[in-house]
Amino acid sequence: LSQEKQLFIKAFIHLSVKILHNAEAIRILLYKGLYGSAFILKRTLIFDVHMIWYLFFNPNLIENWLSEKFLTYRNKKWRQQFSEATIIKELENKGKPYNLALSLIEFSFYSKAGHPSMFGVRFFQNEDGVLAYTPEFSFQIGHQLFWSVIGLIFYPTQVLLEQFKDKVEVESRLEKLRAKYQRLMNQANKFGGLMVQFHKEF
Repeated sequence: LSQEKQLFIKAFIHLSVKILHNAEAIRILLYKGLYGSAFILKRTLIFDVHMIWYLFFNPNLIENWLSEKFLTYRNKKWRQQFSEATIIKELENKGKPYNLALSLIEFSFYSKAGHPSMFGVRFFQNEDGVLAYTPEFSFQIGHQLFWSVIGLIFYPTQVLLEQFKDKVEVESRLEKLRAKYQRLMNQANKFGGLMVQFHKEF
Protein backbone atom coordinates (compact mmCIF):
# COMPACT_ATOMS: atom_id res chain seq x y z
CA LEU A 1 0.00 0.00 0.00
CA SER A 2 1.09 3.54 -0.65
CA GLN A 3 2.04 5.81 2.24
CA GLU A 4 -1.11 7.83 1.59
CA LYS A 5 -3.37 4.79 1.91
CA GLN A 6 -1.56 3.59 5.04
CA LEU A 7 -2.12 6.96 6.69
CA PHE A 8 -5.77 6.91 5.69
CA ILE A 9 -6.27 3.41 7.14
CA LYS A 10 -4.66 4.55 10.41
CA ALA A 11 -7.03 7.53 10.65
CA PHE A 12 -9.95 5.35 9.57
CA ILE A 13 -9.34 2.80 12.34
CA HIS A 14 -9.02 5.48 15.03
CA LEU A 15 -12.26 7.19 14.00
CA SER A 16 -14.13 3.91 13.47
CA VAL A 17 -13.36 2.75 17.00
CA LYS A 18 -14.74 6.01 18.36
CA ILE A 19 -17.84 5.68 16.16
CA LEU A 20 -18.53 2.13 17.35
CA HIS A 21 -18.07 3.11 21.01
CA ASN A 22 -20.51 5.99 20.66
CA ALA A 23 -22.99 3.84 18.74
CA GLU A 24 -22.95 1.30 21.57
CA ALA A 25 -23.37 4.11 24.12
CA ILE A 26 -26.39 5.41 22.16
CA ARG A 27 -27.88 1.91 22.14
CA ILE A 28 -27.62 1.77 25.94
CA LEU A 29 -29.14 5.25 26.33
CA LEU A 30 -32.05 4.31 24.06
CA TYR A 31 -32.66 1.20 26.15
CA LYS A 32 -32.82 3.43 29.26
CA GLY A 33 -35.05 6.04 27.61
CA LEU A 34 -32.37 8.77 27.86
CA TYR A 35 -33.00 10.32 24.45
CA GLY A 36 -31.59 13.79 25.11
CA SER A 37 -28.20 12.36 26.01
CA ALA A 38 -28.38 10.05 22.99
CA PHE A 39 -28.83 13.10 20.72
CA ILE A 40 -25.66 14.66 22.16
CA LEU A 41 -23.69 11.55 21.27
CA LYS A 42 -25.34 11.31 17.88
CA ARG A 43 -24.13 14.80 17.04
CA THR A 44 -20.56 13.63 17.83
CA LEU A 45 -21.07 10.49 15.78
CA ILE A 46 -22.23 12.51 12.76
CA PHE A 47 -19.12 14.69 12.85
CA ASP A 48 -16.81 11.66 13.19
CA VAL A 49 -18.35 10.14 10.05
CA HIS A 50 -18.02 13.49 8.30
CA MET A 51 -14.35 13.54 9.25
CA ILE A 52 -13.69 10.15 7.61
CA TRP A 53 -15.10 11.41 4.31
CA TYR A 54 -13.24 14.71 4.66
CA LEU A 55 -9.89 12.94 5.15
CA PHE A 56 -10.67 10.65 2.22
CA PHE A 57 -11.04 13.67 -0.05
CA ASN A 58 -8.10 15.53 1.52
CA PRO A 59 -5.30 12.97 2.03
CA ASN A 60 -2.80 15.82 2.29
CA LEU A 61 -4.37 16.74 5.65
CA ILE A 62 -4.22 13.30 7.26
CA GLU A 63 -0.75 13.76 8.76
CA ASN A 64 -1.86 17.05 10.32
CA TRP A 65 -4.91 15.30 11.76
CA LEU A 66 -2.89 12.39 13.16
CA SER A 67 -0.25 14.64 14.72
CA GLU A 68 -2.71 16.78 16.69
CA LYS A 69 -1.69 17.63 20.25
CA PHE A 70 -3.78 19.22 22.99
CA LEU A 71 -2.62 22.77 22.18
CA THR A 72 -2.85 22.36 18.39
CA TYR A 73 -6.22 24.11 18.47
CA ARG A 74 -4.35 27.39 19.02
CA ASN A 75 -3.09 27.18 15.43
CA LYS A 76 -5.57 29.23 13.41
CA LYS A 77 -4.76 27.52 10.11
CA TRP A 78 -5.30 24.07 11.67
CA ARG A 79 -8.63 25.18 13.17
CA GLN A 80 -9.81 26.42 9.80
CA GLN A 81 -8.79 23.19 8.05
CA PHE A 82 -10.73 20.99 10.47
CA SER A 83 -13.61 23.22 11.49
CA GLU A 84 -17.10 21.78 11.28
CA ALA A 85 -18.24 24.52 8.92
CA THR A 86 -15.32 23.84 6.53
CA ILE A 87 -15.94 20.10 6.50
CA ILE A 88 -19.71 20.30 6.05
CA LYS A 89 -19.41 22.85 3.24
CA GLU A 90 -16.88 20.72 1.35
CA LEU A 91 -18.95 17.54 1.65
CA GLU A 92 -22.07 19.36 0.51
CA ASN A 93 -20.16 20.54 -2.56
CA LYS A 94 -19.11 16.94 -3.30
CA GLY A 95 -22.73 15.92 -3.75
CA LYS A 96 -25.30 13.83 -1.95
CA PRO A 97 -23.47 10.47 -2.16
CA TYR A 98 -20.63 11.90 -0.08
CA ASN A 99 -22.43 13.56 2.79
CA LEU A 100 -25.05 12.67 5.37
CA ALA A 101 -27.79 14.69 3.67
CA LEU A 102 -27.69 17.09 6.65
CA SER A 103 -27.51 20.81 6.05
CA LEU A 104 -25.57 23.07 8.40
CA ILE A 105 -28.93 24.09 9.92
CA GLU A 106 -29.90 20.45 10.59
CA PHE A 107 -26.46 19.72 12.06
CA SER A 108 -26.84 22.77 14.32
CA PHE A 109 -30.28 21.48 15.32
CA TYR A 110 -28.79 18.26 16.68
CA SER A 111 -26.04 20.25 18.38
CA LYS A 112 -28.65 22.07 20.46
CA ALA A 113 -29.10 19.00 22.67
CA GLY A 114 -25.65 19.69 24.13
CA HIS A 115 -26.21 23.44 24.64
CA PRO A 116 -27.31 24.97 27.97
CA SER A 117 -30.21 26.67 26.19
CA MET A 118 -33.98 26.49 26.56
CA PHE A 119 -34.26 24.87 23.14
CA GLY A 120 -31.65 22.31 24.17
CA VAL A 121 -33.77 21.42 27.20
CA ARG A 122 -36.55 20.29 24.85
CA PHE A 123 -34.55 17.18 24.04
CA PHE A 124 -35.00 16.18 27.68
CA GLN A 125 -38.78 16.58 27.72
CA ASN A 126 -41.34 13.85 27.26
CA GLU A 127 -43.70 13.67 24.29
CA ASP A 128 -46.13 16.09 25.97
CA GLY A 129 -43.47 18.79 26.27
CA VAL A 130 -43.06 18.29 30.03
CA LEU A 131 -39.64 17.90 31.63
CA ALA A 132 -38.93 14.21 32.09
CA TYR A 133 -37.60 13.99 35.66
CA THR A 134 -37.21 10.25 35.15
CA PRO A 135 -36.43 8.45 31.86
CA GLU A 136 -39.54 7.89 29.82
CA PHE A 137 -39.67 5.42 26.95
CA SER A 138 -41.01 6.56 23.57
CA PHE A 139 -41.23 3.98 20.80
CA GLN A 140 -41.36 6.59 18.04
CA ILE A 141 -38.33 8.58 19.17
CA GLY A 142 -36.35 5.47 20.04
CA HIS A 143 -37.16 3.74 16.76
CA GLN A 144 -36.27 6.71 14.57
CA LEU A 145 -33.08 7.49 16.50
CA PHE A 146 -32.02 3.85 16.31
CA TRP A 147 -32.41 3.66 12.54
CA SER A 148 -30.68 6.98 11.94
CA VAL A 149 -27.65 5.73 13.91
CA ILE A 150 -27.67 2.45 11.98
CA GLY A 151 -27.56 4.50 8.78
CA LEU A 152 -24.52 6.43 10.01
CA ILE A 153 -22.58 3.25 10.76
CA PHE A 154 -22.75 2.23 7.10
CA TYR A 155 -20.84 5.29 5.92
CA PRO A 156 -17.34 4.36 7.18
CA THR A 157 -17.61 1.06 5.31
CA GLN A 158 -18.63 2.91 2.17
CA VAL A 159 -15.55 5.15 2.47
CA LEU A 160 -13.27 2.14 2.85
CA LEU A 161 -14.80 0.45 -0.19
CA GLU A 162 -14.31 3.65 -2.17
CA GLN A 163 -10.68 3.87 -1.07
CA PHE A 164 -9.87 0.43 -2.47
CA LYS A 165 -12.11 0.39 -5.53
CA ASP A 166 -9.02 0.36 -7.78
CA LYS A 167 -8.07 -3.14 -6.61
CA VAL A 168 -8.94 -5.02 -9.79
CA GLU A 169 -8.81 -8.50 -8.26
CA VAL A 170 -11.62 -7.72 -5.84
CA GLU A 171 -13.51 -5.16 -7.90
CA SER A 172 -16.51 -7.41 -8.60
CA ARG A 173 -16.99 -8.21 -4.93
CA LEU A 174 -16.54 -4.60 -3.89
CA GLU A 175 -19.06 -3.45 -6.47
CA LYS A 176 -21.69 -5.82 -5.07
CA LEU A 177 -20.94 -4.62 -1.54
CA ARG A 178 -21.12 -0.98 -2.59
CA ALA A 179 -24.49 -1.54 -4.24
CA LYS A 180 -25.82 -3.35 -1.17
CA TYR A 181 -24.60 -0.67 1.22
CA GLN A 182 -26.06 2.05 -0.98
CA ARG A 183 -29.50 0.42 -0.80
CA LEU A 184 -29.25 0.07 2.97
CA MET A 185 -28.09 3.66 3.40
CA ASN A 186 -30.93 4.99 1.27
CA GLN A 187 -33.43 3.19 3.50
CA ALA A 188 -31.71 4.34 6.69
CA ASN A 189 -31.55 7.95 5.47
CA LYS A 190 -35.32 7.95 4.97
CA PHE A 191 -35.75 7.03 8.62
CA GLY A 192 -33.27 9.75 9.58
CA GLY A 193 -35.23 12.32 7.57
CA LEU A 194 -38.42 11.36 9.38
CA MET A 195 -36.70 11.86 12.70
CA VAL A 196 -35.49 15.35 11.80
CA GLN A 197 -39.03 16.33 10.78
CA PHE A 198 -40.52 14.88 13.96
CA HIS A 199 -38.20 16.75 16.30
CA LYS A 200 -38.45 20.03 14.43
CA GLU A 201 -42.21 19.93 14.94
CA PHE A 202 -41.98 19.62 18.67
